[in-house]
Amino acid sequence: MLKVYEMNLNVLKDEEVLELAKTDKYCHIKNQLVLKQQIAKDKLLSFMMEKEGINSKIEKTKSGKPYFINSDLHFNITHSDNLVLIALSDEEIGIDAQMMCEIDELKLD
Repeated sequence: MLKVYEMNLNVLKDEEVLELAKTDKYCHIKNQLVLKQQIAKDKLLSFMMEKEGINSKIEKTKSGKPYFINSDLHFNITHSDNLVLIALSDEEIGIDAQMMCEIDELKLD
């Protein structure tokens, strides 16, 4: 089983971001993009867990990879620019996203 959940940061309302930025969980984040990515990640993770019926707590390995306690499900999170993705699987999983842009080949010389 493999499922990928996606959230675009543009769906976050500015008022909601401003309110959450005042909370203890997010007040230390000064970069607006990083703040939105963190909020989106938390919202998407909560949505995924509710939709999949996952009631497990989340811990992190020594290397920082998140995992569900006492669960056979595995997940991984990535974000790039305005996109947050979470992959969910019954096997070890990793996911990575990078925004691409066109390169002017003439400027490479």
